[in-house]
Amino acid sequence: MDIVIGNTSQLSYYFPEDFMKISSRNINYDLYKYQKFGSVYIAFAEQRVFNLSLKEKDFFDINVNLTSKIIDFFSKISEKVIVYGTAELWNNYNGAIDMNMEFNYKYSPYIKSKEELYNVLMQNRSDNKWNNVKIIHPFNFNSLKRKQGFLFYKIFDSIINEKKTNVGCLDINRDLIHPKYLVEISKNTNKDCIVGSGNLINIKDFISDIFSQFGKDYRNYIIEDINEYSQHKGNEFWLNTENKYNDLLKDTLIDIKKIMKENERNKVS
Repeated sequence: MDIVIGNTSQLSYYFPEDFMKISSRNINYDLYKYQKFGSVYIAFAEQRVFNLSLKEKDFFDINVNLTSKIIDFFSKISEKVIVYGTAELWNNYNGAIDMNMEFNYKYSPYIKSKEELYNVLMQNRSDNKWNNVKIIHPFNFNSLKRKQGFLFYKIFDSIINEKKTNVGCLDINRDLIHPKYLVEISKNTNKDCIVGSGNLINIKDFISDIFSQFGKDYRNYIIEDINEYSQHKGNEFWLNTENKYNDLLKDTLIDIKKIMKENERNKVS
């Protein structure tokens, strides 16, 4: 049996339906201590990335202390444990990055906590523990399960509900992936890795393409403040890979059309 810890995370919705999915909060360890699992995916907390009200200690409590406790328990009763870091650990580079490059990033408490999680993993490996634990560092991924306040929540909400929304500057180039792609890699990898598309995507062009697929001009819905600060504005970096992921628009449209159909069915019923 495979299990996803973080049943409300973006990723959880893209794992197979027959996977067990549980919350990271108040795990009843006694319930699982005599079970055996195939793969365990620790997917919670990824939507706390830019919560400015949280301090470094808050991120460490979740991304290091709680995550380490869960890893320590499930690594002993599972064949493989997948935990998620972040490609932002390399966000101070310009150009292509890979796992052989040293971390080099602009500080945030979230990224710092992910570095510490990596350090804890490496220490446990050196102590001959957690040898079945692999860490994946994903680039930005967005879905319709994004929480309010995030850019792509606003974009998807604007498309589906046909309403105007205010955003910051969109003229930003990023390596973007879809959660579906990250889940596919997660299920098949047996090593530490970075997961990205290998492409730089202009956010404004991507958003324009999504709206145009529904016969809409994004400028009629998106009010852009080009002077608003964006944490993504700055260095341009992407994954150095020959296996490029090019289905972001297609996978995103599938999500949006699915929600639109569900909304129509709910109106009829």
